[in-house]
Amino acid sequence: MCPFFSGKLEAQPGVVAVLKRKYCLSGKKQDCARYRVVAEGIPAPEDLFPNQGERVNRIIETHSLLGQAPADGVTLIVRPPAADTR
Repeated sequence: MCPFFSGKLEAQPGVVAVLKRKYCLSGKKQDCARYRVVAEGIPAPEDLFPNQGERVNRIIETHSLLGQAPADGVTLIVRPPAADTR
């Protein structure tokens, strides 16, 4: 279960309350970054906050490239092959 919804995050109760109200209780769960990742069948990283929508595409892309969720702290950089100059 999501640590934001379940109240398992005790370090910043004010921030958690605001995020929970905005994403969990407002009926706009599709805007929640954690929900969007899980909806793709990918476990949500522990450090993913509901308001980090910019990370969602990177997580999904990395998952599809690796065939699995990346380990915490791992960033996959994919570069196109160098142009052949022969």
